[in-house]
Amino acid sequence: MFCALMNLPQPPTRFASYNKILLNAVKLVSEGTMQKATLEAILENGSNDNIAVAVDGTWQKRGYSSLNGVVTVTSIDAGKVIEEEILSKYCMCSNKVSHIKDCERNSEGSSGSMAVEGASRIFQRSLTLHDARYVIYLGDGDSKSFAAIKKENIYGD
Repeated sequence: MFCALMNLPQPPTRFASYNKILLNAVKLVSEGTMQKATLEAILENGSNDNIAVAVDGTWQKRGYSSLNGVVTVTSIDAGKVIEEEILSKYCMCSNKVSHIKDCERNSEGSSGSMAVEGASRIFQRSLTLHDARYVIYLGDGDSKSFAAIKKENIYGD
């Protein structure tokens, strides 16, 4: 997939063993970058950990029939992505009843509910992961995420 995105020729089959190594390296760098962006947003906000964010979700394909989606939270002050949640309804396990531990499926329900689920997960872990609260919410009009987060009362009154 990486080679296709980079417009490179198909790698040899022995390259597959390096996928896990590349994935771990990408995760490490992206987590560090998002942590740094969150600290930058807090500093831009006068060292106040109550920050303003823009929340948006997107799917692999148009409509409400996609099996994969991603929700991003971007700092309004710093303009950088500070959190993401990748959601998938796709299960490639041969035995659908007992999933293998590395199953990629982490979402159930409709594709439209993935944005709500992803935003909720991000807000719930904001204090433990970044020691920050996302108190000002900027979102587009096609999402039910704001109402769901408000109803959950994650940060209390």
